[in-house]
Amino acid sequence: MHPTAAPTPPRRGRFLLDRVSPGLRGRFAGLSSICHPGGAMALTLGLSGKKTGGDGICPVIEEMMDAGASLEEILRRTVDLLHNSNRRFHWTGIYELFPDKVLRLGPFIGAPTDHVFIAVGRGVCGTAVAENRNINVPDVSKAPNYLACSAATRSELVVLIRRQGTIYAQIDLDSHELNAFDPGTVAEVEKIADCLARAYALRQKPASRE
Repeated sequence: MHPTAAPTPPRRGRFLLDRVSPGLRGRFAGLSSICHPGGAMALTLGLSGKKTGGDGICPVIEEMMDAGASLEEILRRTVDLLHNSNRRFHWTGIYELFPDKVLRLGPFIGAPTDHVFIAVGRGVCGTAVAENRNINVPDVSKAPNYLACSAATRSELVVLIRRQGTIYAQIDLDSHELNAFDPGTVAEVEKIADCLARAYALRQKPASRE
């Protein structure tokens, strides 16, 4: 484990609607909104039954890519939407993989964690990279390699953001409930990870080839 440092707090999800196509704006009808300086509409959290799994979040990622949003903006927005898509998610974050074989915490929502840096092969997150596979832990108390972030965490899901043999990052989800991540939930998160992998590939973010 490398020395930890407090991550830069992510700017909570605002994305200007004037950068989104008219067809996609309807997907945000259930979101609360505020006025952004200059007259553009900005989104705040407040999901109300709209599609927010892979079928709902991936179009947002694609639109942001087309609009020229930075990778950081795309990641922050994705974390916001994903975290609020399921009441079982109490911690949602993205760890980015760097060439020195260390995962570094990026945007996240939830309690602060001491695990800002995680070496490949350590914990559930590091093991997922080392073994190049997604990991669903229904009961973290039975996982010998679990790195505890919160005593309240009961289950964890790690899904790699990868494309054509390259691992860019991973989505890490924690839940207060046992066995919180059913096959349908896992499939939706995998869709989102695939969409983010394309964004990484186009933005040429540092990555590790496995």
